[in-house]
Amino acid sequence: MLIVLLAGAILLLMFITKRIVTIEKVKPKTQSKEILQIAHSLFWGLLVIVLIIFIPIIIWKISWF
Repeated sequence: MLIVLLAGAILLLMFITKRIVTIEKVKPKTQSKEILQIAHSLFWGLLVIVLIIFIPIIIWKISWF
């Protein structure tokens, strides 16, 4: 079960990284669109931080078995 969770977390991290890159490629034309773009990047960035903390914990738990 932990291996499936680890694989899902790694795949999610790859998806989020690709999503952040695509968000950053778009150049907003107005101030409000730029604020919205920054908010989206911040949300995905927070998920990256959570996954960076979560993945080593899963690996640590797998190593105990």
